[in-house]
Amino acid sequence: MIPPDLFQSDFIKIKTALREHTNRAYFVGGAPRDYLLGREFSDIDIEIYDMPPDRFDETMKALGAIGVGKRFFVYKLGAFDLSLPRSEQKKGRGRKAFDVAWENEPRKACRRRDFTINAIMIDIFNGELLDFYGGKRDIEAKTIRHIDDRAFAEDSLRVLRAARFAARLGFKIAPETIELCQTIALDDLSEERIRGELEKLSIAPFRVKGVYYLIKLGAAKRLFGADRATLTLFRWARRAPLYYALGCYWRSKKKIFALFGESKNIRQPSPPKRVTDRFLSAIAYKKPLKEWDGAAIFKLQPHRFYNVKLDLQTNSADLMKEGFFGAALGKELRRRALEAFRKANRRK
Repeated sequence: MIPPDLFQSDFIKIKTALREHTNRAYFVGGAPRDYLLGREFSDIDIEIYDMPPDRFDETMKALGAIGVGKRFFVYKLGAFDLSLPRSEQKKGRGRKAFDVAWENEPRKACRRRDFTINAIMIDIFNGELLDFYGGKRDIEAKTIRHIDDRAFAEDSLRVLRAARFAARLGFKIAPETIELCQTIALDDLSEERIRGELEKLSIAPFRVKGVYYLIKLGAAKRLFGADRATLTLFRWARRAPLYYALGCYWRSKKKIFALFGESKNIRQPSPPKRVTDRFLSAIAYKKPLKEWDGAAIFKLQPHRFYNVKLDLQTNSADLMKEGFFGAALGKELRRRALEAFRKANRRK
């Protein structure tokens, strides 16, 4: 495995610096997985053995690497994350409630990782592949499988990561991993961590599969009170923004929109069974139809008001002068919007 040409200069510097202290340093994490899948990769983790923490710190500083997590012995140089192997043991609630220790045995260090496909190691010096838990086999079988029951369950975010990797890679999740995920509570996860995983899932190429596994793993029920999905949801999840599809069809609109940082869109109308002039006119007099997140599903791009608002040539202040107030004001706005909408379409 050779990093892309863009990273060769930094890689040569890293190898040269490490050769003086160790002959055991490995590509780990996502890069070996993506390399075996024939996919491009840009974030590259290197785990370094046989180097005590104090000597590691000195070597990294001499190399010009920047410390980005002293507690975990991690340094960054360009696209490379350089770290010492570690073991972790849960001591409380939350992402920081772990005791972390230096671990110099590769098999034990790999045990803390989430899935077998992310626990493959490739020697940076000679290209030897180390695969203690069958990650290469699972890549070939397109399967996401956890490594260790206890270690996996200690970080509840891994339930969402399983769904996210299914969405990214198009892999299935192993039955034993599904069963374990269904038993893991998610109430210790912050909104920030949940949002981070769902945002990554939302841009993944197989995100419909990710939504399926959010339900299958029990995450959707525990986080949003949703334990089922309709074919319509999957259709919308394929084409509309994910937060919109989930928010509308799991009836957790406000919670999901806010979680995705889309509070400005909370007032967006839920999708109807079919779009009518009345429905579209109610949107068009406020904004172009393209700004409604259902526009893609109903193929509205050719529509007259896709890129421009409907001009009513009146506003609330004008109607108030005519004596409309409260509910009557809103009703009259909608009536005139529908009238103007239909008139404009007749002229088309």
